[in-house]
Parts: sequence; C-alpha cells; structure tokens
Amino acid sequence: MFQLILILFFSAFILIAINKRDLFEPAKLFAIIWIFQMVLVKILFSETYQFSGQNFLYLFVAIIVVLLGSTLGKNVVFSNNSHINSYELNLSKANVFFYIITALSFLYPFVNMSQYGFGLNFMLSINSLLEMNNEISNERYTGAEINTLFDQVLLVFLYLAPLVGGYLITFATKRKWIYYLVLVPPLFVALTQAMKLGFISSVFMFLASRIISIKFQTGFFPKMTFRKLKKSLFIAFLFFSLLFLSMLLRTDGINQENIKSIGYRFVNYALGHMVAFDVWLNDLYNPNTPFELKTFYGISNVIGLGERMQGVFDDFIDYSNANFPEEMVTNVFSVFRFLIEDFGVYGSMFFLFVFGILTGFSYSISEKGCFSILNTTFLVSSYVYVFFSLFTSFWSYTSYIVAFFMFYIVLRMIHPRVEVE
Repeated sequence: MFQLILILFFSAFILIAINKRDLFEPAKLFAIIWIFQMVLVKILFSETYQFSGQNFLYLFVAIIVVLLGSTLGKNVVFSNNSHINSYELNLSKANVFFYIITALSFLYPFVNMSQYGFGLNFMLSINSLLEMNNEISNERYTGAEINTLFDQVLLVFLYLAPLVGGYLITFATKRKWIYYLVLVPPLFVALTQAMKLGFISSVFMFLASRIISIKFQTGFFPKMTFRKLKKSLFIAFLFFSLLFLSMLLRTDGINQENIKSIGYRFVNYALGHMVAFDVWLNDLYNPNTPFELKTFYGISNVIGLGERMQGVFDDFIDYSNANFPEEMVTNVFSVFRFLIEDFGVYGSMFFLFVFGILTGFSYSISEKGCFSILNTTFLVSSYVYVFFSLFTSFWSYTSYIVAFFMFYIVLRMIHPRVEVE
C-alpha cells in the first residue's frame, strides 16, 4: 500500500508538471505510458506479486530524465528556412506507391503459409485454422522457422504499408477505408501464425505516421476530444479483442477452459514485463554481460556484433502462484533491459536524456511548421519507439529499420520540393 501511495503521489506530481506540454510530444507520451503502467500493475498485482520498488524508482528517474532532455531539446535555437523551400504532396503519385506496397504486403502471409505446406483451404474451418496456427508457431519457437530472402523482402513491405497508409489517410478525400487495408495482412499473420507482435507494431506504425501527417496537413498536432476519446476506446477494445482471438487460436480448441487460460496469458502479455524487469533488475542483472548493442540489434546482428535469437532473451521469469494458477511466464523485459545491458544503469539514463533532447528538438521543428522529410521520419520512428518501449527495443528488428529507410524514400518521392521566392 505504501508503494502504491508513493507511485500515485509522484505520478500526480509529474503529470501536473507536464500539463502544459502538448499531448503528442514524445517525452510526454513516454511519461504517460509508463506512469499508467506503474499504477495499473501496482493495483492489479497488489495481492499477487511483491515488487521490490527499485524498478519503480528506476522508471520514475527515466521519465524525469526524458522530460528534462526534451525540454532542453525544445529550446535549442535553429535556423528556420521554411520560407525558402516548401513541400507539396503529390497524392496521385503517392496512391500509386500505396497500392504497390499494399499489394506486396498482402503477398507475405500467403507465401509464408505455402512454405509450411498450407493453402487457402485451411482458412475454411476453425479446426484447420487452429492446426495451421499451432504448427507454424511451434516451428517458429523451436527454431525450425522457414526464412528466405523473398520472405524477408515481403516482411519489410508488411511493415512499410502501415507507415504509408497511416500517412496518406489524412490527405484522402474519399474512400478512406482503403488505407485501413494495410492492417489486414499483419492481422492475418497474427491469426494464422501467432505473430502478435507484428500486428501490434503495425498498429503503432500506422498511428505514428497518422499523427505526423495530421500535423503536416492542418499545422497542428491532433487534439483529444470526448468524441475522439470514445472512438479511441472502441478501437482499443477491438484491437485487444483481435489479439485475444489470435492467442485463443493457438490453443487446441475454443472452449471455456481455454478462454479462461488465455485470460491469464493476456494479463501476462499486457503486464508481465513489469514483473520480469523487477526480477531481472534485482536478482539477475549482470553488469559484465558481453556488449552486443541489443538496443540496436537490427544493426549489430547484421554487422556481427551480436546475434539476435527468437524473442531476443532466452531467460524466462515464472511468477505463478496461488492467485495465478495458470503458468505466468515471460521473457519480455521492456526496453529498459536493453538499455541497461548495453550502457549500464547510469549510461541508460544518459541515453534516455539524449533521446529526450533529440525528440524534443525534432518535435519543436515540426511544431514550428518547418517540414523536413528526415525530421518527419525520425519523429515517426520516435513515436513508435515510445509505444514499443513496453515490450522491447523497436530497433532490434532489421525489418523495422529497413521499413523506415524505405518510408523515408517514399516520402522523398511523393513530396516534391517547391522553390518559392
């Protein structure tokens, strides 16, 4: 109870201190997301797990460091050359790119299914769908996953499509529903192959690019109204329902026992990283861990500095007890384990401070109406990094990095520079 009171006190203090900041400043989103996580897990797990408190202390310091860095970044003076160059959107050209990219993203799940020997006929019944889901997911987690160069290329388009679709939907004047189709392939993969994280990241990328495109079109970042809040809650409910269904399809059948079991797993999936990080920080952290730059595994894995395995970490935390009769096991430790293993506790704070400076500076450039394709790409990636910080480091996946590189190229192609006098 004492921990909860302290968490609520410091949370209220921080939220009041950042009240005047715009909602979509990355540092504020970071603060709100992690404050919500701390309060929620402390309330829901009050009778099931005893937190040490060091994890909460670390998280509060991390929040303050990011906010301070962002404040400093927002106050950096820069030259505004937006009166010299202007960018316009060539929507017809952009739609051509959109349709090509979306078509390629739709290829990925079907090509992947065929490599495991499954066809469209396995989509015709729940039993065959369950069989396909189980077999593909089991092969992935046992290291027997089938990967080809063609697969990897199509996987990039699977993630590029939500970035482009989320960006262009803001400018569409009719048939906006078409741009939501970019979420169908990753959802299909989640339902048939148990790749939930891919679907989650696709939604994050769609939302992130939509935020910045609204700013480009209207000159303002989105404002949260009661109507938008209701819509957001409905979308969140739909989103979590689909994730629940994808987890249920990994079982041997749809029945009351499995639904209850998935309920426990869903709680574990949503908040288990908080327990895992607490256990790891207090009992398992080894400051002599070999340096592999896990935060940027997508790059260090390619250059041979480290070797990313399935799920990144192979140590699992089991916190099952009488209140959690189901197996509560996770190897998800949030983005903070990546940072601490790479840079140490103090070094991770320095990283977060620099991250705050860069995102604050980037946000300030956009807020002042200075459109830059490089800055736009960086800001979108910063939003996704913040959203994804609950689970892992977004930059630990090569396909995500390549998708953002291609997103930058697409923005270059669809935003011709116009010289003005």
